[in-house]
Amino acid sequence: MKKELFGLRNAVIYSDDRKLLNNFHLHIYEGKILGILSSNTTEENSLIQLFSGSCRIDGMVNCSHGYASKLPSGFRFSDLFFIIDGNNNLINSLSIAENICMFTDNRRMVKKNAYRSEALQLLALFGVNLDIDKKITDLSVWEQLTVTLLKAYRESRRIIVLNNASNFITESEFQVIEFLIRKMAVDNYSFVIMDSNENRIFDLSDDVQIIKGGTSVACFEPDLYDRKALFQYLRSGDSNKHEVPEVQTQGSLVEEDDDFRPYLTFDHVTSDILSDITFDVPRSELLKVFCLDRRSLDGFRLLINGESRIASGRIVIDGVPFHRPSDASQTFRQRFSWCPEAPYRNSIIPSMSLRDNMMLPLAQKADFLWMKPGYSRNIDQYLQVQFGIENSSRKASLFPPNVLQEVAYARYLISTPNVLFVEMPFTETDLLMRETTLRMLKLLMQRGITVVLLTASYSSLELISGDEVYIKDGNMLTEDELYQVFYGPMR
Repeated sequence: MKKELFGLRNAVIYSDDRKLLNNFHLHIYEGKILGILSSNTTEENSLIQLFSGSCRIDGMVNCSHGYASKLPSGFRFSDLFFIIDGNNNLINSLSIAENICMFTDNRRMVKKNAYRSEALQLLALFGVNLDIDKKITDLSVWEQLTVTLLKAYRESRRIIVLNNASNFITESEFQVIEFLIRKMAVDNYSFVIMDSNENRIFDLSDDVQIIKGGTSVACFEPDLYDRKALFQYLRSGDSNKHEVPEVQTQGSLVEEDDDFRPYLTFDHVTSDILSDITFDVPRSELLKVFCLDRRSLDGFRLLINGESRIASGRIVIDGVPFHRPSDASQTFRQRFSWCPEAPYRNSIIPSMSLRDNMMLPLAQKADFLWMKPGYSRNIDQYLQVQFGIENSSRKASLFPPNVLQEVAYARYLISTPNVLFVEMPFTETDLLMRETTLRMLKLLMQRGITVVLLTASYSSLELISGDEVYIKDGNMLTEDELYQVFYGPMR
């Protein structure tokens, strides 16, 4: 029987005073690969927080030393878990050899040949053909992931958590990673696999654990599952329980209309990446587009930002055809906007004040904006009344991420695009950030803005209501075809 490296029995997991998971059981065994399927991203994020040691645990815990009801004060799992979730855990300016070996032994800081030799041996052990002197910035994403796995192995992190690798590597690249995972498992390293492509979980894992409703439901060998029944079970339940309560705002622009005619229409649209995409979205409602690969998601971004052409079909907004823009400002004038992933980080300029960040989109609509003090006063008042944000003249870098997230979305409330494309809004693991994002999406729709939400995480579809479409390799899928992608032919 394999040794249990980490276990929980009847555990309650807290972040601050918020209960994340309840009556929770988890068992990770030496040399085994555990796949985890969750019914929503809240549960996935809770597990990442758990593995990173940022949660309080009430209940029985085993960390290779037998179960105990209490952990030592300040205890962390950093020596046991290694989390890979898109951040490569590497120093980009250093070489492969330096990243793998330099920081595991202080003496090697001055013995370059020693860690180069050890890195060569490690790559040879796993049959990896990489130039150990290459810097991380010169590597592809899957090569960086390979180096990250070797780094975890070299540091003897016995449990490696691979979170949503489907979001950043292709199927063929994952086959190389799977070889490494299985070889490391032979050496008694354990893996936890969470992925939006659930087929990978079933094909790779020794056991699959199901989490639903904030608790562990079952754990079986994958071959024992009726995959179709499991697929339906994870999608079942009251979807409203995952939604943020209705937010009341003043001055809503949404009018009651019994005629739900399409406001945004993709009519058999084909671009450089997308192929024959068709859907309709009513005004001030939300459409969820589940992209099973990053290339499909990029197809929408390139199209909306004017970097890709419409080869055939048409896009219609409020009855008016959308013409391919020549630049982003032209897109803005045609009433489309694109909200990038993690907008608090990717669209907020830290060195500018919070007020100036709010005013940036308006600069394209009002001439000499920065010379009109009335605009600044209105922005200050708006942030204070609507969001309770004081001192908006301070630099954005002085505010916490959830406030910056509010501001990033609030800019669309005042610039009011007709259609907002939102890229991967639920990738953040922090629960407060997720709740902030959900609340702001609600406000945008109440403001009369039509939202197209693009995600590569299947479980995030349950966080907010709206029609769904599924796209893989730039092509639309039916729900049956989506099931077959995840679980193979129906049985």
